[in-house]
Amino acid sequence: MQYIDIVGFTGLFKVPDMEVNHALITALVEQWHLETHMFHLPHGEMGITLQNIEVMLGIPVDGLPITRKTNIKWSELCRELLGHEPLPSIPNSNKSILLGARIRYMWLDAQFAAPLATDTDDEVVQRHAHYHLLVWMRALLFMDKSANWVSLMPLQFLNPISNVR
Repeated sequence: MQYIDIVGFTGLFKVPDMEVNHALITALVEQWHLETHMFHLPHGEMGITLQNIEVMLGIPVDGLPITRKTNIKWSELCRELLGHEPLPSIPNSNKSILLGARIRYMWLDAQFAAPLATDTDDEVVQRHAHYHLLVWMRALLFMDKSANWVSLMPLQFLNPISNVR
């Protein structure tokens, strides 16, 4: 958890398991307007702000925006920060593990299925921290309709973990 604290995402792991009120979700979905990205309610328009996300998830949103280069070699970044490099994509195949900046969840999850030993070295612990952050971000922030893929985009911003000793 110390590595997750360093990048400021401890709040993701404190989100309680809440029971979902399906009627409320349905009512909100019906009031959502794609054109304005707002809820149109009887008392006026309402949107979700970064401050709402900060309060609900405990993720800091203060400071300058983070930007990085866009010509990233995702397989190399996976090898560097996760310790596993997916096989190259197969054109026109449904069996590819890595497509652009997305990786198959089942493959990624299988790489980290074994529990950590008590004497695990620090580099492996950091890789597991990267993995858990990706999975939690996928579950709470960057959901995919297919539920089969994980975006690797957040991985490029997790380098501060790797710089801590």
